[in-house]
Amino acid sequence: ENSDLTYNQVNCLEFDQVGDIWIGTEYGISLFNEMENTWDNFYADVPDSGLSSNSIHTIESYEGEIWIGTASGITFVDDTYAWTPYFAWEDIPDNTIQTIFAEENKIWIGTTGGLCIYNGETWQIQNTKTGFYSNNITSIEKNPNNDMIAIGTMNGGLVTYDNEFNLYSSSNSD
Repeated sequence: ENSDLTYNQVNCLEFDQVGDIWIGTEYGISLFNEMENTWDNFYADVPDSGLSSNSIHTIESYEGEIWIGTASGITFVDDTYAWTPYFAWEDIPDNTIQTIFAEENKIWIGTTGGLCIYNGETWQIQNTKTGFYSNNITSIEKNPNNDMIAIGTMNGGLVTYDNEFNLYSSSNSD
């Protein structure tokens, strides 16, 4: 009632490199510039929007780019605000995106069908077919002290990556 926020269920937040806040809701994205008190809203059901779905699960800002994980795929927004959607049939094992983590030359994407690692040219997939205990990736974080990547799963334990994947579950660890 007091703003142009698309929907009151806020699922995720991310600041971009100029300080605007991207607000992922259950019905689209609001981009809020607090300094100017302006709102821009983006919806999947607007023709040529490029947004994969209105149900926004995660947003990651990295070097002027925005990666948006939705219930129906990924949308990539470049530094010119061109929107490009990616869907499972193009390289991702599942359209339900849970989490995204960006680092120097890779984008790590957690889906309900496994982990996708994009290096700018190719997608690497890690899931139960490659040895993971679960396909449902819920969280991805990087240790700032040693660059190890930690990957949380739904009912599949913890996966760590430091040039190789290590799997930890309640049956093989303390």
